[in-house]
Amino acid sequence: YNIRGTVRLRMRMRGHGKYWKRMLNESPTMVRCMERTYTVLIADDSKHIRYLLQHFVSSLGYIPVIAEDGEEALQLFTATDPDLVLLDVMMPKLNGYEVARRIRTQLSSTWIPIIFLSAASEEENEIQGLEVGGDDYLAKPIRLSLLAAKIKVMKRLADMHRALQEKTDLLERYQEENEQEQQMAKHMMEHLVRLDRFQGKEIEHWMVPARHFSGDLIAAAHSPNNTV
Repeated sequence: YNIRGTVRLRMRMRGHGKYWKRMLNESPTMVRCMERTYTVLIADDSKHIRYLLQHFVSSLGYIPVIAEDGEEALQLFTATDPDLVLLDVMMPKLNGYEVARRIRTQLSSTWIPIIFLSAASEEENEIQGLEVGGDDYLAKPIRLSLLAAKIKVMKRLADMHRALQEKTDLLERYQEENEQEQQMAKHMMEHLVRLDRFQGKEIEHWMVPARHFSGDLIAAAHSPNNTV
């Protein structure tokens, strides 16, 4: 996509969740074609809260994706792979606790921050939100300055987690490739030195990778009278 196409696409993404979901179904590769941006999934059954959070998230420079209930939130989470989820607790079809639980079950090594937004501010509500997979809890009415700070912290933690995961994956690939190279070298050396010629009692022998010993090498061969 050229720059103008990307801008038009972003403008349409800022709309309602149903339009966004339909566009993804028609062309699921659109999002992958764009350069990486920070996407926030907003799930709330209140039209007023959705409108407020949509424009607030946009003002922070992020892309909002809007869901009106728990089922739509799960569908859009799978379709858009957001970087952060703002999740209301009391929603039709599926409540926020169940949505968070299913998101955590769906994810394996990837971590996506979840912030609960709820009018229920009792301690047991906050504990339940954290136990089902939430990372933070913000009581309504929402203080936008506090929400902005929480989003910033979650973004920093998510970026650190992503960088660590990339390095871990790279290290695992390196270890796997190194092990394969060691096995191949061992196989080649065993055939080159023909250890089967020294099966008698005159000498003991073994072969280990060079990284496991000092590097000293003793060469042996049979003499004409068949001694070592």
